[in-house]
Amino acid sequence: MVKKEKNSNFFDISKLSDDLVIDIPPYFNFTKIRKLSTRGKVRYNGIRNHQESGEKMFYLDGTATTKPYPSVIKAMVNAMENHFGNPSSLHMLGRDAEEILKAARECLAKDLNVKPKEIIFTSGGTESNNLAILGSIRHKNQIFVTDKAEHASVTECAKYLESKGVQVCYLDIDEAGHPHLDQFENILKLKPDLVSLMQVNNEIGTCLDIEKITDRLKQISPKTLLHVDGVQAYGKFDLDLSREGIDLYSLSGHKVHGPKGIGALYIKEGVKIQPILFGGGQEKGFRPGTENSYALAGFTEAVRVNRGERKRDFEKVLHCREQLKGSLSDLEGVKFLGSEEFFSPYILSIAFQGIKSEILLHYLEREGIFVSTGSACSKGKISSVIQTLKLPKDYMDGMLRISLSPDYDEKDMDFVGQKIKCAVQEIRQIIGGKV
Repeated sequence: MVKKEKNSNFFDISKLSDDLVIDIPPYFNFTKIRKLSTRGKVRYNGIRNHQESGEKMFYLDGTATTKPYPSVIKAMVNAMENHFGNPSSLHMLGRDAEEILKAARECLAKDLNVKPKEIIFTSGGTESNNLAILGSIRHKNQIFVTDKAEHASVTECAKYLESKGVQVCYLDIDEAGHPHLDQFENILKLKPDLVSLMQVNNEIGTCLDIEKITDRLKQISPKTLLHVDGVQAYGKFDLDLSREGIDLYSLSGHKVHGPKGIGALYIKEGVKIQPILFGGGQEKGFRPGTENSYALAGFTEAVRVNRGERKRDFEKVLHCREQLKGSLSDLEGVKFLGSEEFFSPYILSIAFQGIKSEILLHYLEREGIFVSTGSACSKGKISSVIQTLKLPKDYMDGMLRISLSPDYDEKDMDFVGQKIKCAVQEIRQIIGGKV
């Protein structure tokens, strides 16, 4: 705790070290900080529980995870209570559990317009990405292509492959987050074995133009496999993988109001990859171990509900994003990140000049507004995506990622926008920056 000056309501924290953590109690008035350097970390203790107090809470971090639908929870409880057998068992309880797996595979396959046998269930997006990449690239003489703005589960695979002597080619991205297509065409002349790109960037929301990617693959290197990380895309808009020219596609359950610990990898019929885990023969040997039938029961229900509300949710979220963006557009020292042409309306990333995003995040948290400073998988780091975008130095620490949700309307987003503006202006006044 920072020492309070005698006979004063102020705390002088202008001389903090970079690694000092400040604990500020819930009753403390943020405006009464005399000097706030951009060093150190601010941690608020005793955050008010907005749900218990009846105040409206704004959960705007769905890119990190989503709240399960109530019917998802019911489906999982029912599976736990009544269908708890091992799907590999030959008796009735085993067959009941196996039916859950079959229903889940058929439900997801129908939603993606693929065959059930092309779906492999995993523990989530990270495992799906690992299986797609490490299962495809097995030898030193192979070539792997990705870009510099991928999720850590892809970039860390790339680093691992490099350490084993595999040639890894990294595509540069432009200021909007798109890979450079001219560079891509030149790399394809090397006839790479696998290209891995994400459909929606998890930090800035830029969407990949899959058609342009697949067209170039067909023209220049038709035998190259294409893996798409669809974790932030699946459930947001309709997909037809049978027509997209995609060989491998990763997705995750907890991004679509399903449970954590379940995901899937689409493997196009005829595509040959190797397992990276070994054990029993579950999931055609690609994912050994007892299947998570409880999570699959919940995932199936999430897919069912999501499919019915997808188009309505998309339109609502799109309007909310525009409302929020408009409410912040007159604030000085603000940059909206990502593409203006190809973007997911579910993600709005903003960089604020001269502000530490962690301070802003906790300030908003006190108001019941929950956002992120970037990828939840890269906590405490300036992400490679932000570094690649080459933002001005005084914007680098000030990124907020706001995940739009159909649970809120345009009026709610106007309220959130005003709260963000007030927070930014107040913090800037304290540190003597741009208002």
